[in-house]
Amino acid sequence: MAQVNSIALAAACLVGSCAMYEPQPLDPERVLSSVLADLDASDDPVTMREAVRLMLAHNRHIVASRGSWEEARAVASVAAPLADPALSIGPVFLSGGSGTWGLEAAIGWVIPISGRREIIDDRNTALADAARVNAVAAARREYLGLRVDLIAAVSNADRLGVERAISSVLERIVEVQRSLGANATFTALELQLLELEMLEQRSVATGAEADTIRVRGSLAVRCGVAPERIAKLAGGVRPKLPKDLPRQSRLRQLLAEHPDLAMLRARYEVSEHMLRLEVRRQYPDLQMGGELEREGGGNRFVLPLGIVVPLFGRNQGPIARACASRKALREEYRAAVREKLGELAGAYAVLEVRHAQYAKLDAQFDRRIQGVRDLIVATVGNGRMDATSWALALRRLHTAQRSRIAARSDIYTAWLQLEKSCGAPLLKFPGEPKAPKSAEVPK
Repeated sequence: MAQVNSIALAAACLVGSCAMYEPQPLDPERVLSSVLADLDASDDPVTMREAVRLMLAHNRHIVASRGSWEEARAVASVAAPLADPALSIGPVFLSGGSGTWGLEAAIGWVIPISGRREIIDDRNTALADAARVNAVAAARREYLGLRVDLIAAVSNADRLGVERAISSVLERIVEVQRSLGANATFTALELQLLELEMLEQRSVATGAEADTIRVRGSLAVRCGVAPERIAKLAGGVRPKLPKDLPRQSRLRQLLAEHPDLAMLRARYEVSEHMLRLEVRRQYPDLQMGGELEREGGGNRFVLPLGIVVPLFGRNQGPIARACASRKALREEYRAAVREKLGELAGAYAVLEVRHAQYAKLDAQFDRRIQGVRDLIVATVGNGRMDATSWALALRRLHTAQRSRIAARSDIYTAWLQLEKSCGAPLLKFPGEPKAPKSAEVPK
């Protein structure tokens, strides 16, 4: 009986050392109130540096990937445990009708000799590193996306300014023609057509304003702030275009740290550890036990030692799958490198064409658009331009203004596409913080 009590006490102590569950229920209303309070806590305009900080702290994709990394790191921080011993105890009833009985207690233990525990620890470390790389890649993707949103906001602000300027010219001409009365150079029909075109232009300007607000909202969502705080930043942060294109050798160096390629390398490292673990699983561990039997006033102690002989089952299926997975990842990485080099070459070629003409054309556009605009307003008022010539000149002016904005948007888009292709920022935004290192998980 004393032996039974001792074993029961030991089992109770072991169970008592186990982790306890502590519920932490999610309160949706409390979370909503907290987020609303956080959004309303400040209405100060957001700077570029602040936008990046807020994005790293609140962006859903970044927070989720960082959480996955913390989870994998927590698993990797715990060493693979030894196999638990098996305990058994019970009465032994003797046959023969003597009415006597005995007590048997046994313990079994697996003695690891295959080295699987160390390999499991290495695998968990590799999984944690892959999660870290994924978190870094998520932050890099969102940061490059933030830059795309900022350029889109700038382009939409430029477009809105042009459409409003066109509306202003139309309204000014309508006002002049109405003030001339009977001396107007436009007929009543021409004036009504002009007013109709003015209304159409107001609708176009309203659409441009709606697009500006939409991009601003997308930028606010990415940073996790209220749209009002991002209004000044959206459309007000324009990076200066470099005079020279980056060297292709530098771009290839940046390509080596591309988030997509880094993630594939991390996955391949995991596949190596998985294959190593599956190969090691085919080797059995040593099984050792102890058995104590008391009967008829005497004790019997048995110390069995055994091992599984892997004659038929040598983990062939999982090993084959792990080998195929490693091979597939190696081929995928090679294909990904080829794809990224192609994307980089294509983006660079497009940028070369845009870069060669943009600076020269932009200056010419600006000078001649302003001159034509002034001439139209001046000649319409003094009657030296008929309605047909005026309509043609005005439409050509509008086309040139929109073309200029499109050309500016295209050059920035070409730079951003090159950034996406090499996986790293190239343009320098005003107030832009220093980019984190490729191996550093942003906090």
